[in-house]
Amino acid sequence: MRFPAVRVGVVRIAAVVAASALLGAGAGSAASVAGSAKARTTGSFSSPSRNLGCEMDDRRAGVPNQVYCQSLKKPHSVTMRLDGRLRICRNGVRCLGNPGEHTPVLPYGKQLTVGRFRCFSLQSGVKCVVTSSGRGFLINATGITKVG
Repeated sequence: MRFPAVRVGVVRIAAVVAASALLGAGAGSAASVAGSAKARTTGSFSSPSRNLGCEMDDRRAGVPNQVYCQSLKKPHSVTMRLDGRLRICRNGVRCLGNPGEHTPVLPYGKQLTVGRFRCFSLQSGVKCVVTSSGRGFLINATGITKVG
């Protein structure tokens, strides 16, 4: 998944993750997304509707520890850091990046854990949390809600 530049202080970082970064798993394989990921440092997925897309990074060299998710309908996005703080963008298409080709789908009812982050694919949207605190967000086509 290719995401927009993320402002960290005065530094701009462009995070790029290929679907093949799912540790050798098949790019279109939903099972590869939903499996155990204790050693995983990065992961990306789309919701079954393909409206929502997320990238998760933890302890990945040169990339901030964060979860980034976006909604294509009524374009908006959210970035969450390890402390659970959220940066929400409601600025239309300026909030969006380009999803990677062959980004795998995380089926409803399944979850993906990357390091200290966990995301759940729900019929109501995608919920992502910092595993130690339970703080996080729910994103769907209509908006972003803080959780925890």
